[in-house]
Amino acid sequence: SKLTAPEDWEPLRFVYTGTHAVQRGLDVILRAIVRAHTIGIDARFVFIGGYNNEIERLRKIPGVRALEKDEIITFRGKISRHELIHELPSYHVGLSLIPSLPLYRELSPTKLAEYMGCGLAVLASRGIPLQEQFVQKSGGGILVEWSEEKISEAISIMCKLEKELVKMRMSALSYAEKELDYGLYVSKLRDIL
Repeated sequence: SKLTAPEDWEPLRFVYTGTHAVQRGLDVILRAIVRAHTIGIDARFVFIGGYNNEIERLRKIPGVRALEKDEIITFRGKISRHELIHELPSYHVGLSLIPSLPLYRELSPTKLAEYMGCGLAVLASRGIPLQEQFVQKSGGGILVEWSEEKISEAISIMCKLEKELVKMRMSALSYAEKELDYGLYVSKLRDIL
């Protein structure tokens, strides 16, 4: 992953990968993006992994179609894991925003680890213990409360961070290389078995 300087970003690019199912709360994230855009941020948002019916549902959120027409929001269907891993380094920030429902609290944040391993800073939601741990220990992103207002504010902040965002990206990559390699845990898993 090439970690470039802010002046080369033109504009900041955010990515979300994963399910677009209703319970994942992408409506909250999209309303936050619409809200952040109304205050003048310069960023692009790509959502990868939804089915056509899920994407059509999300397009009905007020303001989303207009931002999609202006290429500020882009929806893409599913892509292969190989394509995804090669594409992720072209973004700056990975969105690991997950509602803190009991269903998700014990989640292993695979997408977050993939973002970090590709050198992306992360915008992650509080309420998922392992996700909080990764972000806090790495210094590779920002943790935010799960609400339209707080997510919108965090997006706006990330758009203004400039050099700090480069440091977050380097920290995320370093943490992923040192701490999130499954090979580091093979001997521990063998001991358990």
